[in-house]
Amino acid sequence: MTAKVARISDKHLKERAFARFLGYQIDEHDETEVFSDLNNFHAVIAELSGNRVLTLITQAITHIVVEHVLNADEPVTQQSHLNDEHIDIAQAIIAGRPRKASTLMQEHIADVVENYRSRYPDRSSELVQWR
Repeated sequence: MTAKVARISDKHLKERAFARFLGYQIDEHDETEVFSDLNNFHAVIAELSGNRVLTLITQAITHIVVEHVLNADEPVTQQSHLNDEHIDIAQAIIAGRPRKASTLMQEHIADVVENYRSRYPDRSSELVQWR
């Protein structure tokens, strides 16, 4: 999906879509805003893909991550590397570099998964309880 969005020829469309993420300063926002903004990054990519199914899947995964994975004891404002990774991905997308954007996204997701698994090894095998 990231590569597809990077292939969009309308650079101005991509610049407008990712403008709020470029130059984003975590310390200028409260915890709730940062949390929302970091999660919305992936929704912007899904939306730009034009694929409604992928958009819905992204929304479902985001819901699972927000409700069942993220830990309230670990403030998102201390996760500035996530913001940096988002900026790098956005810049690759805007520049029209699909391979780089895709690679950066894969590395980003792998980093998030590995970070979570190393911090909470027992939770990786828990079932998601829907409320």
